[in-house]
Parts: sequence; structure tokens; C-alpha cells
Amino acid sequence: MAYIIKEFSLTPVESGNLDLTFTPSPDYDDSYAFVNGIEIIPMPDIYNSAVVVGFTDQMLDLTNSSLQTMFRLNVGGQFIPASNDSGLTRTWYDDTPYLFGAAVGVTDQANTTIKYPTPNVPKSIAPLDVYSTARTMGPDPKVNANYNLTWVFYVDANFTYVVRFHFCEFQLSRSNQRPFNIYINNQTAQNGADVISWTGSKGVPFYKDYSIMVSDQIGDDQLWVALHPTVELKPEYYDAILNGLEIFKLNDQNGNLAGPNPVPSVLKLEAEAKKEFSSSGSSKSTIIGGIAGGAAGLAVAAIISIFVLRKKRGLSGSKSGSHNWLPLYGNSHTSASKSTISGKSNASSHLSSLAQGLCRHFSLPEIKHATKNFDESNVIGVGGFGKVYKGIIDQGTKVAIKRSNPSSEQGVNEFQTEIEMLSKLRHKHLVSLIGFCEEDGEMALVYDYMANGTLREHIYKGNKPTSSLSWKQRLEISLNPNLSKEQVSLADWALHCQKKGIIEDIIDPHIKAEIKPECLKKFAETAEKCLSDHGIHRPSMGDVLWNLEFALQLQDNPNGGKLVSESKENDTYGINRQMLSIEEEFVK
Repeated sequence: MAYIIKEFSLTPVESGNLDLTFTPSPDYDDSYAFVNGIEIIPMPDIYNSAVVVGFTDQMLDLTNSSLQTMFRLNVGGQFIPASNDSGLTRTWYDDTPYLFGAAVGVTDQANTTIKYPTPNVPKSIAPLDVYSTARTMGPDPKVNANYNLTWVFYVDANFTYVVRFHFCEFQLSRSNQRPFNIYINNQTAQNGADVISWTGSKGVPFYKDYSIMVSDQIGDDQLWVALHPTVELKPEYYDAILNGLEIFKLNDQNGNLAGPNPVPSVLKLEAEAKKEFSSSGSSKSTIIGGIAGGAAGLAVAAIISIFVLRKKRGLSGSKSGSHNWLPLYGNSHTSASKSTISGKSNASSHLSSLAQGLCRHFSLPEIKHATKNFDESNVIGVGGFGKVYKGIIDQGTKVAIKRSNPSSEQGVNEFQTEIEMLSKLRHKHLVSLIGFCEEDGEMALVYDYMANGTLREHIYKGNKPTSSLSWKQRLEISLNPNLSKEQVSLADWALHCQKKGIIEDIIDPHIKAEIKPECLKKFAETAEKCLSDHGIHRPSMGDVLWNLEFALQLQDNPNGGKLVSESKENDTYGINRQMLSIEEEFVK
């Protein structure tokens, strides 16, 4: 990360003085404390009480607690920068990275006027954009009845969390058309939630707070939020809706908010890197830009602390810190160069602020320095785009640099698309895009360097046995997102064997006997579809996940395939319906 933002909502300082102290950790030699920017913003009363999950008749008083913002999401909508917030310079992020499983529902945009603000929902609660978009479960009632629309968040254990749900029903107009249940960590927070019943009419925003304790037990470093239709009420639509979601950590009895230190990013800022920042944008953007520049000079990660004061409260001290930071989206502060390629405009000038904010813009001298002027001895691979070089950036960080071949079929559009797509994909099972360079006719992409090679090389080359990875383990490694980063999976397939009907010949001999034929057939079919020459014939990532989970189910229960009738063997929706049921069982 180029910088980390921490946001706290504090009880009022009645003395008129706010003392902030940064102390070096006593656990490390030669450590020091620093901060690059602090913002103190007066804040209205927007945190009062929250329903205690599991005790619907009890309310948790929030007026004497300090809160740390952990997550703030514009559900079903796009990134909202601080400059577009409703007066408190908050940042709202896309909810997509937190969705669980392939059943992610659909997004919707309001086609009616939103009545906002209201006496019950003042403008300070959230920007209008949050209530103008939503995520729902989709149009198929049979599918919706068999899965939960779920988000997963990593949090610090041994703290109480407040989860704020933002709702605005802009499609329906009557009660009991779309009632749904709200679950937090597999506990019922709200049964039969009905937005129209709460608001009284269509297009009126509403928010509701719930609190839950996350104890220090195995697997309890996660907070799950799930929605499911209230089937027993026999609603008109089996569906659920959510417009926005915020999660706050409350201080403990000692006033403490501290959690474990974050794991540092492998990407460090180079001390000699150019520090070009745009002069446009809001005052907050300017502050962030200056902070990133200061961090580059120190070659360390910078930190912004945002302290938000709340009025009408008693004083309560707090110590701040957490291992969870918000994902970095948008707000790029790097100026793009103005060179052209083949008479076309600069690709970086067309990149969205989202993509530019998620990856770094390298200058051509930096790329040449990293690769020793594209020395042939540093070539580690060749592909359709061009040669791939091993390089060194930031005084020691190894990277893989993919340089465009002028005669390559891939041009500016493909270059731009790859940056746009990979900038949004941040997953421990995927090689991360660090940045790009587009200057003086050169196009290059900078990735993390895989020092240990690919999974293919480990399985098919060398003398080390691979019997430690069973077939079931390999299937589990294939969108299980909770495995450690060392267990990286890179798909590889032998289409030639599939066409010849000898698919079993590509299986590792150490595990060949343990694979169920039904499971292998489903796995092979899925991979073959993924390798179709035309994109329109390839399955979506959701379909891939369903089929992999189905293959895993067939491995455990070969007769499970009989649940799908022969007439619907090739019916994607039929498979999806079964897999929705399977996923629900997995969640349970």
C-alpha cells in the first residue's frame, strides 16, 4: 500500500484540547513513530444505539464509545471519493471484493426520485449515490430461496462491532413484496426485514444498526453478513435488497481499539521515484497526494489518521490501531505522460481513475533501470504480448516486467484492458499487477515475481514427488479463498488429451487412483469450456465456481450427480440451482 488511512469517531473533548501521542513500539529495536497527515472534522450525532444481535429486545448504547471505521461500502454501486460524500469527506468503496461465492446477485440503479434527506435520515448519514444503487438477489425465486447473499470481512477478535445497513426500496411500493432475513455471523439480526414497512413509501432511505461481539475463537476473525428471503411469510418476491454497509469497531472496557500490526505490502515506494501529483481535486486529495510524496522520500508506507469528533458525549480515551485497512481504490495522484503509440493517444490517459489508483505508473527510465536496459540475460519468458523480463525495483524488490513487442497483435486497447481488469483483481491466488509504463512508444506491465515458478513446473518438472497434494486438495485449492498465500493455484490443462478421450493420462500418477470418474468428467468439461477460442462460448466465473464445487461434491459423493435429471445434464441453470443448495449446506 502507498498509504494507510485510519478513521476514528471519538467522544467529544469537553476541555477543548485533543492530545494525540504516537509512541515507538517497545517490541522492536530502533523503531520510531510517525504520521504524515491528520484531519480533525466536527461531526453531528449519527451514532446513538444498536440492536444487540441475539437479543432483539436489547439495545447497545453507543454514545459513550469511540468507534473505528473498518469498512464502508456502496453496495451495488461504484467507488465514491471523499469529495462526493455528503459533507464528512468519507470514502465509500465497491462491495464486490467482499462478496462470498459465485452467487453475487445483481446490481440495480434507481429509476425514480429518491426522497432524501428526510427527518429520520439526515444528509450526514450517507451521500445520495449510496441510496440510488442497490444489490439484490436476482429474478429467479427458486434460486433465491436456496442461497444467501453474503459478504465476508476480516476483523479483530475480542471486540464488539456495529454493522450499519443502508436501505432504499426504489423498485417496489407495498409491504411484504420483498421481506428478508438479516444474519450476522450466522445469527439472526432481523427476521422479516421490510424496507417499505420501515419507510412507508417507495424511494425513501432508511438505515438500521446492529451490534455483535466477535470472540477470540478459531475462525472468528471474520464477520459474515448475509441476506435471505423470508420464505415463511410467502412474499410476492423471494428476494433481498441492500444499498450500503458500514462496519465499526467499538473500544473495549479499557478504551482500547488496538489490533495486530498489518502485514506490510511487498510493494515499497522507491526513494528516487518521481513524485508527480495532480493539482486538481478536493482538498483531501491534495493532502493524500502530499502524503504519498512524503512517503516516497522515506521509502516507507505512510499513514493518515482521520479523527472525527462527535458532539454531546462524555470523554473516553482510546488507543488506536488495527490490522485491517480499507482497500485502496481510485484517487490517483500520478500524472500521466503525453506520449503516443502508433499515432494513437496515450493508453494511460484513457485509464479510469480506479485503475490508476490501484496500480503504479512507472517511467521508462525506471523500467530500463530495473531490467538493465532490457538485457537478454533477464528474459524469463516469451508470450503473445512480448518478452517477460526479471527486474529489480525499489532497491531490492523482484518483479516480472512484460514488455510489448511492436509487432504483437496486442495493441493499446488490449494493454488498457489488461490494466483495467488486473487492477480490480486483488486475490492471493492471482499474480498481482504492480504497475505499468507507457512512454516513448514502449508499453510494459509490472507484476509480482514468482520466484518459485509455476504450479505446472512443480508438478511436471524436477524430481520432487507431488503426492502430498491429493486430488481433493487440488479441487479445494481451485475461487477456496481462505487458503494461505503459499497454496497458489494456476490452472493448466491438456486439451489434446481431452479431445482424444485419454484425459486420465494427464493425471499425476500419485493421485490417479483416488479420482472418481464422475468428478474428473465434470472437471474436464469445465476446463474445456474455459479454453474455447471465442469468448462468447466461455463460461462466466460464476459458472466455473459452480462446476468446480459440483466436481468436489461428486468426488465426495459420486451418486450426487443423480440429483440433476438426465434431461437437464447440460442445463446451466439446472446445475446452478443444485449448486445453490450445495453452497448453503457448505455455509451451514
